[in-house]
Amino acid sequence: MDKGLAQVRRRDKIIIWPVYVDSSKTRREGRRIPLRIGVNSPRLSELIEAAERLGLEPEPNPEAAHPRTWWNKTGYILVKGKEAKSKILIGLASKIREIRLSREAPLKKKMDKGR
Repeated sequence: MDKGLAQVRRRDKIIIWPVYVDSSKTRREGRRIPLRIGVNSPRLSELIEAAERLGLEPEPNPEAAHPRTWWNKTGYILVKGKEAKSKILIGLASKIREIRLSREAPLKKKMDKGR
C-alpha cells in the first residue's frame, strides 16, 4: 500500500492499544494515562465495548502486536479522533471500569443471596 494513502486514511483515526490504559504496566512499558485512572489488564473486547458506548466507532484489529511486545498479539482499535488522545484514553478507561462494575454487581447480589 502506498505510504501517502495509508496516512491520509488514518489522519482522522487514532490507534488505541490495550497497554495504553493498563494499570499493571509502567509508563516505560507503554501506559499512557495516570496509574490511578488506568484499569488492570484490559482486554480488547472491553476496549471495543467501551469505545462503542462512547460513540467512537471502533475498528478492531485483533491480530496486531504492540511493537514493544511483538510476541504478544493483544490487538488494537482504531477510533475517530475528534479530541486529544489522552482525553479519549481516560474516557475509555473510566468506561471499562464502569462496564466491569456493572457486571460485578449482579454476581455480588447472587452471592449475597446464597448466604
